[in-house]
Amino acid sequence: MDILHTIFAGNYIVPFLVAITILIFFHELGHYAAARQCGIEVQVFSIGIGPRIFGRRDRHGTMWQLAALPIGGYVKMRGQNDIGNEESPDDHPGSFVGKSLLKRSWVVFAGPFANFVLAFLLLYGLYVSFGQFTPSEDGDWVVIQISSDSPSEKAGIIPNDRIVSIDGKTMNTFDDLVTAVQQSEGSLLRIGIARAGGVKQVSVAPAEVITDSGEKTWRIGLAARQIAFVPLGPIEGIFAAARVLYDLVGLTLTAIGEIIIGERSTNELGGPVRIAELSTNFAQQGVYGFVIFLAALSLNLGIINLFPLPVLDGGHLLLYGIEAARGKPLSIRAQIIFWRIGIVLLLSFA
Repeated sequence: MDILHTIFAGNYIVPFLVAITILIFFHELGHYAAARQCGIEVQVFSIGIGPRIFGRRDRHGTMWQLAALPIGGYVKMRGQNDIGNEESPDDHPGSFVGKSLLKRSWVVFAGPFANFVLAFLLLYGLYVSFGQFTPSEDGDWVVIQISSDSPSEKAGIIPNDRIVSIDGKTMNTFDDLVTAVQQSEGSLLRIGIARAGGVKQVSVAPAEVITDSGEKTWRIGLAARQIAFVPLGPIEGIFAAARVLYDLVGLTLTAIGEIIIGERSTNELGGPVRIAELSTNFAQQGVYGFVIFLAALSLNLGIINLFPLPVLDGGHLLLYGIEAARGKPLSIRAQIIFWRIGIVLLLSFA
């Protein structure tokens, strides 16, 4: 309950629920669509877990419901939960366990695949509708990085804020920005930033820094770049979105690899509270920032779900791979042990 308390207390609840609901809905929609395609009976499509708050059954017999805890979700298919039940598999034609190995594998893979598709569609729609951020001499000064525990971070400046002015003076070049900070000699600066369609003023006190040569200078701990929106056509948008997704996949896999070998902390994996904080920060930047965040989060969700670990979709696919190699599934006892290990691993990351 500490997680929920933190989320509510930090005013993260609305952007957090929007982000989580969108991602979960599309993930489960992937499972649902593939199941229907394969002739599998879907009994429940749930957003959230726990007791049902609202539900409606469609003409195919699926109960579409909203559950009490909006963290998670699931699609329940006929016979899917026969694992661990030593009764004979359901011989109903719409049963999940009665389908071929290829069809079961496709239904499981379709969830992460839907997250990849969502990430692409979000980026594509953004680039075609608004344009893509590109370095430009004619663009606005946009914050691209904030140093930890710096004056800028303490003032609440975040990446993608547009620097409008300092003490009422327009910043035409990055040199203007540097000069204003140096001339302040540590006195409080009023920096105008544009965020989410509005302009706000923040107070920043530059910190004194001694360079390697022994000279005294003043810094506020941010890096900025002059960036403009470049409109993209329908075809250009496809290639731009695909290129960004390719880069994000590489960065994600590299980061996970560094965590595995110990070069990065497991804290960088984040969790509900971290996602809530990021959701709020990006929501404050407006539609553009929030959509970029959703696309990256959806992509990461798809990648992580394909890891061959119990409980994840990749764990199911691992079992199906073993079944394909052996010509028959593992015993019920072996599968139960496999899933129990998964629960232990899951709790260890909580």
